[in-house]
Amino acid sequence: MIRPQEPQRKRIAANRHRLRTGRRLVFALLAAPALSGCARGVATTTVNADGSWKRALAFHGAKPDKDGNTMGTKIEDAFLLPKGEGWIITRQTKNDEATIIAERAQKPGETLRGDLSVAGGKKPANVVAVNTVRVQTISPGVYQYVETLHWKGPAPKTLTPDADMLAAFKTALPPALASDANARDLAARSIRELWRVLFGPGDPLISQLSSMMTQPELIERRVQQRIGASLEKQLAAQFGAELTVAQRHAIASRIVTASLESISAQTKSKTSGGSQAGKSEEDAAPGASLFLSVKMPGRITQTNGERDAFTGDVFWALYPEAAALGDVTLTATCDTNRQAAR
Repeated sequence: MIRPQEPQRKRIAANRHRLRTGRRLVFALLAAPALSGCARGVATTTVNADGSWKRALAFHGAKPDKDGNTMGTKIEDAFLLPKGEGWIITRQTKNDEATIIAERAQKPGETLRGDLSVAGGKKPANVVAVNTVRVQTISPGVYQYVETLHWKGPAPKTLTPDADMLAAFKTALPPALASDANARDLAARSIRELWRVLFGPGDPLISQLSSMMTQPELIERRVQQRIGASLEKQLAAQFGAELTVAQRHAIASRIVTASLESISAQTKSKTSGGSQAGKSEEDAAPGASLFLSVKMPGRITQTNGERDAFTGDVFWALYPEAAALGDVTLTATCDTNRQAAR
């Protein structure tokens, strides 16, 4: 039998390792209670030419049966519904999904607080994420949409590097730079980068996991693709000429693998008992995804969202956990004095 040469054997071993890492992360995240039977919150803000605006929310969840039981997350377990003067609420069901629509007209310059409130579990009053949204006048005919998502829940333990991850980061660095301080700094940076990739905003990778069951190696490739370059820039800024370009690339690759393995291990330990460790089933978040869009008159002159070339809207996709790193602020500015681009 012809045995592969040493470089080839190393490549084969590395590929098998990446495959195992991708599979572990996929299965661990799919097993998490926070992602099973996920409910959805869709918020649409429509700005008029005079600066007034309309807010439309659509909450989607599992349809209860005649006994009140569901196969997934009920809307009321995932969201606190808007209430008060001015709201128009309608309910509908289709197939196995229930939908609650809430609409309200707003005057120019008004601010809404908490119309998009994500519940923390079976106790509806336990809010883990809450929003603030406003449309303000910048100058005559120029309006800015600003929506901020604020995290009120406990800090996810996954954001804290564990001992194994710190050790892996020290191993990834050259001996002269492999200090505890450097390992902690790189671990904190890489976890934050990976968290954004997973939870958004901007095409959250976690929403694609179910389609990766038959291609687990794809998840690591996506992560490498999306945060590898960022990590290389961080390494250049932190260590400068102490690292060559080739060294930065190799270290960034090893850091991504270590991050994936750490999050996979922590997620597995968190879900091994059937519910999140340290929490009762009542307090465990049922999971919710968010999709927000804004329709604006005139030309969009600035935004940190994605523009839809067909409709002209701006939109964001994310999960509430994205705000666990700090407030997530979505912005878009339009100028009604300039013709909209199509």
